[in-house]
Amino acid sequence: MTVSLIAVDMDGTFLDDNKEYDRQYFAELFQRMQDQNVEFVVASGNQYAQLANFFAPYREKITFVSENGGNIWLHQEPIYHARISNAVQNKALNAIKQLNPDFVIACGFKSAYVLDTITDEQFKVASSYFPQIEKVESLENLNDDIIKYSVEVKEKSTFKNDFDGELIAVPTGGSGIDLILPGVHKAAGIKKVQERLNIPTEEVAAFGDNGNDREMLAHAHYSFAMENAIPEVKKIASAVIGNNNDKAVLKTIERLLAST
Repeated sequence: MTVSLIAVDMDGTFLDDNKEYDRQYFAELFQRMQDQNVEFVVASGNQYAQLANFFAPYREKITFVSENGGNIWLHQEPIYHARISNAVQNKALNAIKQLNPDFVIACGFKSAYVLDTITDEQFKVASSYFPQIEKVESLENLNDDIIKYSVEVKEKSTFKNDFDGELIAVPTGGSGIDLILPGVHKAAGIKKVQERLNIPTEEVAAFGDNGNDREMLAHAHYSFAMENAIPEVKKIASAVIGNNNDKAVLKTIERLLAST
């Protein structure tokens, strides 16, 4: 067995329910990954700034496939970000308004943006996932490249996966939905990283639990679903491991490194 790239989802996978991980255990494993020339990739729907904060001591040596593949940083070098055209932005915002969402976050390359009418509690929630965030009067005509929209809705079923084929609705856990460009997902982001680092798919391992991990797990040669994963993800993965509260990802990474 040869593993040269390990990609992990964060919420519900790498992180426990308290949004933490065993930092000492990870430090030991990360050093082994460095010694064995294994690339560690954080693949999440969350903002790059938030993900980098979780791994502050290592951010210069980690690759971040953030915003569900819409914003990729290789060792602190931005190598790709998606951009929704102005015309599609206007269509999306009009469609979102009809659904009366709890709140909407426009996720840009430079920052995330929310309407200044957002409640303090909602802003607190949004800031926990998007620490680089600004309040604005309107989400239209922002001076930034918009990568995706993150929408909080009461009923996910009200969202259809068809914005005239120009955007795709992807569930991200809880009551969240991401509206992203077709072809932009974690697997596509990981492929870009593989191309830069010349890593074959046969040497890729990935961990996930939710709908936005489907493509990544289908792509990886070694794919692991969490015990707490949704049924669809468990069917895609080649193996189901423990839950996100028992260090299952770290334990499995240790086994992978021992076999590499």
